[in-house]
Amino acid sequence: MKYLYVKPVFLWLSAVSVMFLGACTNEIPDTPEATEAISFSVPQTRAAIEGVNDMSAFSVWGWYDADTTPFAVFDNTTVEKTAGGWNYTDYVRYWSPGKTYDFYAVHPENVSNVNVNPQDGTITITDFDSSTAGENAVDLMTATNKGVSGDEAPVVDMKFQHALTRIRFSAKLADGLDGYSLQVSEVALWASKKGKMTFSDDKGIQWETEPYLVAGDNEEDIVNGNYDAYLYHFTSEAGELISTPINTVDPVQLNVEDKGDLLVIPQNMSETRPVLAVRYALSYGGITTSKMWKLFYLKDTPTNWTPGDYLNYTFTIGENNVYFSVKVWDWKDGNSGNENVDFE
Repeated sequence: MKYLYVKPVFLWLSAVSVMFLGACTNEIPDTPEATEAISFSVPQTRAAIEGVNDMSAFSVWGWYDADTTPFAVFDNTTVEKTAGGWNYTDYVRYWSPGKTYDFYAVHPENVSNVNVNPQDGTITITDFDSSTAGENAVDLMTATNKGVSGDEAPVVDMKFQHALTRIRFSAKLADGLDGYSLQVSEVALWASKKGKMTFSDDKGIQWETEPYLVAGDNEEDIVNGNYDAYLYHFTSEAGELISTPINTVDPVQLNVEDKGDLLVIPQNMSETRPVLAVRYALSYGGITTSKMWKLFYLKDTPTNWTPGDYLNYTFTIGENNVYFSVKVWDWKDGNSGNENVDFE
């Protein structure tokens, strides 16, 4: 599993015999003032991640004197979580007294097309693809910590921020349908899946999505596959949605844990024009209707997808009408959509 959600991860780190992050050279300095190694260890995590594995690896970049003549300390260095803590496999690095360090990180470690610019303080990821969902969804996160003093050799706190939007679905019966049951067999979402992410201190995480989704007015065109390049598709048959009937006016989560989660590129509804659809059947007195599609054009809705948000779309289904509502939460449980990693 390659994504994290709901609860924060705190990784408390200290210098240990397995050396991790470091300074500017692979030679041990002669002066005692520069013998403090930068290393990772993870004695314990402060909170469990519900239903998914903890972070297993990320990539780190680092420079000192970034505002003058940047000197590279790390360059897309992979940091892996092992039984002994957070480790890397190349040479030991050391703090340099009198130097000021800037650190950057991207999770997971295998993200392509990453460019970190130490002089303007940006992280840019081009052609990011969020096509995979469920068990293979990728939880893209970024972190920075700037102005760290080499004199103090401190614990360096990296606060990771979710760069994507998490989406789930629920369904319920409309009021007045006593004795009815509802079966949702499919949920489909057409949206932009590729884009360019830029992180900066002043603007945070921003996305440019490409190509834009141009949804036709003919609902049959969409359902029948003309827009499959933009399609996220979840079914009860594949085990991504629950298969049990719904017979309550209270919302019931449709996504099966770990299989039906969706992490999407943040985007403006009026620009990319996503389309949401649900396929369902109603039963009453032993009679079940044929399965029906209901489509919703999100271009007219005010709720855009923003980094770190967790959206839940709820379908309310009646005999003659279906409508949806959306709630937005932070993608977290007590940590403002962030995951903390400390290293020293």
